[in-house]
Parts: sequence; C-alpha cells; structure tokens
Amino acid sequence: MSAPTIGMMSAAAALHKAVLRVLAGDGPLRRLVGPGGISDRPAPTGTAGAHVLVGAITSADWSTSTEAGEEHRLVVEVSGGAALLAVVARVQTVLTGSAMTLPGQVLVNFEHRETRARREKADMVFRAVTEPTTEY
Repeated sequence: MSAPTIGMMSAAAALHKAVLRVLAGDGPLRRLVGPGGISDRPAPTGTAGAHVLVGAITSADWSTSTEAGEEHRLVVEVSGGAALLAVVARVQTVLTGSAMTLPGQVLVNFEHRETRARREKADMVFRAVTEPTTEY
C-alpha cells in the first residue's frame, strides 16, 4: 500500500479538521467558551474564560490483511476555571454524538477514552479508527 498522493489530506489531518469544525459549530459550546474559545492554538497568556484546544494527535497503523486503516488518539485540552466541567461535558457530548465526515476517509469508530481533570485544566482523550475511501 502506498502513501496518499500529493494534495490528498492525511487521515489525521482530516480528523483534526473535522473535530475542530464540529466543536466550533456547536452553539451551546460557543456560548460556554465565548469568542475565540475554540481553536487549535493555545489561548494567549492571561486569557480569561474557558478555552478548548484541539491538540495533539497520535496515529498508528490499524490495517488488517484486507483493509487499510489507522488508529488515532486525539487530545482535546480544556481550560476554564468555574466552567471547566460544563465545557468538558459539552465537548464529550458534541464529539461522541456527531456524525463527522472526513474527506477521503471513513470514520469507522470514534469514542471518548478518558478525561484527566485537575484544578483549571482537563485533558480529554478520544480514540478514532479511520479507513481510506479508496486505495492509493
């Protein structure tokens, strides 16, 4: 199996963009975090209020003898003081309840694996399995 052709989005990049798009498109979550509160960049130092960062993604081969596939672990970082737990709950609801579409990929599975929360920050780990829609 060869690599995707130039111009084709990798499964990890497609997943990252889809997660960011789904979160940014949720009105209740946007109201919880405010303008600029959902991004793939850290909040500027000194920013008040909640922030959702679509962060690191780790991918590994998940192919079978007949099908190509990848397993992804995506970390969503949430910061936000008093609203932290409400934001965490909303992120989980939005992502696990969404029918995400990924260009060039089939999202076989998407699930919340764990959340590690402390004081004013939480790291949410999600697991996804993707398969290409076509062989490259």
